Amino acid sequence: MVNVAPLQQVEAALSQAKALRRAKRYNEAAELLLSALNHGVQADRILFQLGNVFFDAGDLSRAEYSYRRATEENPQHVNALHNLAVVYHKQGKVAESVKLQRQAVQLGLQGKPQANTIEPEVAGWARKIAYRGFVVVALLLAGIAVLLYLA
Repeated sequence: MVNVAPLQQVEAALSQAKALRRAKRYNEAAELLLSALNHGVQADRILFQLGNVFFDAGDLSRAEYSYRRATEENPQHVNALHNLAVVYHKQGKVAESVKLQRQAVQLGLQGKPQANTIEPEVAGWARKIAYRGFVVVALLLAGIAVLLYLA
């Protein structure tokens, strides 16, 4: 049987951390979420929110780590996959970004009942980034083909 008290404490911490994040009090939000991890429940949700805090604070390496850990805890966490792809895109890791965007879109399209469904705006971002990645790869291949033809 699951102890309800830790679940309630984690829910309260998640809610409070969102408010702190909106107020741009990133250090306080991060400390609260790191403390909430000690309850041993909802780790994927906590890590996802922690990634959001670090992303908004401009700390992409910690955001990457948090989102990656969230997807390790719950490989079906569509929003964590999407946000990790966005971080990779900002870091210039286009191939990894496109791969994760496709994975997020596929999970969202499978229609599995899950707590973390992909939102329409996230799906739009996924399509946009996947398309850009495809265009970049296609242009690179075309450039290589032209160089080989001219050589």
